[in-house]
This record gives sequence, structure tokens and C-alpha cells, in this order.
Amino acid sequence: FWPEPGSDENSFSARIEALRNRKKACDLIGHCECGLLAGGLACGLPSLLFLKGQQARGGAMRFWFRERKGENIMKQYYKMKVAGCDRELPLCPVNEHLDIAAFIMFGDIEVTEKAAKLLLEKCPEHDVLVTAEAKGIPLCYEMARQGCRNYCVARKGLKVYMTNPLEVTVKSITTENVQKLYLSDEEVKKIQGKRVLIVDDVISTGESLNALMQLVEKAGGNIVGMAAVLAEGDAQERDDIVYLDALPLFVKK
Repeated sequence: FWPEPGSDENSFSARIEALRNRKKACDLIGHCECGLLAGGLACGLPSLLFLKGQQARGGAMRFWFRERKGENIMKQYYKMKVAGCDRELPLCPVNEHLDIAAFIMFGDIEVTEKAAKLLLEKCPEHDVLVTAEAKGIPLCYEMARQGCRNYCVARKGLKVYMTNPLEVTVKSITTENVQKLYLSDEEVKKIQGKRVLIVDDVISTGESLNALMQLVEKAGGNIVGMAAVLAEGDAQERDDIVYLDALPLFVKK
């Protein structure tokens, strides 16, 4: 239903209007395959997205259009299954060359409970779970509730109640600035000499994971495994992590 190439109607505004006149315009879907143009973008929309990650198959792109004060606004989503649940993840720009699909577990009880159960079935036995503040907290809590009943959260800021804290430095793909992670003396005692399973919502560059590993090792814990709901980009090629589903990166060409 696009205007013919070279016609006077072949403009972005005309294309948006064509979409708007279709009942299913808001559900324009193109199936994603590694290295292929995603989402039917050959129509000439301004952003060309390519997927990075061998496990990209099975997801789909959806493009949502609306007007705001006379402007055409385009919002993009990546549709996929997370722990067996259908979800639409909004695409967010990291820089001019890269978008990521935002996976937020806060408030999503269905995904949290199902992901925790599935990961516990795949993970080694452990005494305590450790995650970093803040997005991994729902998963860590639920895995502890269903499993070992014991978890610790590495904080990103010092609190007045934290005595003799351990600290490490971290820089992740979703964080603009370098941050620090802290464990209080009380949490160190819970970890020391114990079998530790490190968990997070998404593993991407591995920087957050490395910081947690350093922190647990400083605390004297024995790391028996690392787990996440999603492995993003090249992380899905790692053989030292347990994860449920693969999440591609979206490289803008």
C-alpha cells in the first residue's frame, strides 16, 4: 500500500498517512533475522535497523505512529517471548549507531515468577543469590523466595547503615557514567564461604557481571554460577552463563 517510488506521494508524511489509513497500521511487523533488514524498513522510513546476534530469529519489530502538535512520532518495539510470555520491548537509543530493547521486570509479576522458576531449574545448587541494584532485584528476590531463601543486593550508593563496605567500579551499557557497587559488612558475612549464584535481568557487555564477580570474590564467596533472563548481543555466545532467551542489539545503518 506504499506510494510508487518516484511519485509525488513518495514522502515520509504520505507514507505515515498510508499507514494511518490501514486498520493494522500500528501492527506493521517484519520478522527479524540476523543480518537482514528488520521491520519492513525498505519503505524508506528514516531509521534503518539491523539486528546483531545470531539468536535474533523468533522476534519481530512493531512500529507505532502518532501525531503530536503536527509532528509525526515513530516509536519502535521489539516483540518476543520472555520466559514463555509475549512481551513488546521499546527500542531506546544508546548512541547514534545503536539502539537496545528495554527489558524492565519491575511490576511484571508473571515474567518474574516464571523466569525465576525456569532459571532455578537450570542453575547449580547455591546458598545465596547476589545481584546489583536495581533492575535485577525482582528476579533475585523471587529466585530466593522459591529457592535458597537468602539473597544480597550490591548497592550503587553508600547508605548510613552500611558498615565497613566493600566496593568495586562498574560501567554498563545502560549506564552513562562509571558507578560503584557496595556490599556492607553484614552482607559480606552472609556471602563469605558460601556458594554464590550471581543473577541479573540482562547480561550484555558483561561489565556489571564482572563487577559483581569481583565483589563476591572480595567478600570471600564461592561463585558457582551466573544467570540472567536475557543474554543480549554477543553475550549469548558465552558458555559460562545460564539464560532463558536471546535479545539482539539493534545497529543503525
